[in-house]
Order: sequence, then C-alpha cells, then structure tokens
Amino acid sequence: MQEKLMTLIKEKTTLNAIGLAGEGTVDITSQNINKAYTLDYLQVDKFVAFGNDRNDLEMLGEAQQSIWINSKPSLLNFGKKMDVICEASSEKVAKLIKSFV
Repeated sequence: MQEKLMTLIKEKTTLNAIGLAGEGTVDITSQNINKAYTLDYLQVDKFVAFGNDRNDLEMLGEAQQSIWINSKPSLLNFGKKMDVICEASSEKVAKLIKSFV
C-alpha cells in the first residue's frame, strides 16, 4: 500500500513522497521542503542532527555532526555516510546527546 500511494502521489501531483522504512507510512511535503530546508529558513546553520530514516537525510547532510540511529537495519547503508552510527537505545542516544552539551 505504501509503494502504491507513493507512486500515485508522484504520478498525479507535484508533491514529494518519502516512504518510512518498516512503518508503512508516507511523509508528504511540497517539493524541496524538508528538515534541512526548514532549518535553513529559520537561519539555523550550526547544528548536530540525529536521524533514522530517509526523511532525515538532507538534514543529516547539512549538520556539523550527523548521527544515524540504527533503529532500522535495512537502512544501515545510509548510516554509513554519517559521522556516527548509534545503537537504537535510549541510553546510548542520551549519552551521545550529553557529549555535545
């Protein structure tokens, strides 16, 4: 159903559709609107970003430090492009956050 919806959106609209891995959901936005665009619009140019899915890739690419939360093993190849890969546990994520404060 997810793939069918994404195909329909891409064929019939000018919207952007990103399927989230393992969730069966679809993020739908205007073209070129994403987390990185929003941070730029808000004039945030120095930040550390944590992400775990395709809808985080642009933001992670713009971050001074990019952390991939490996909660979806099928997406680990995306994580290999980031500065840090973190196990998907609240303790590990909290420890990383504390290291930046």
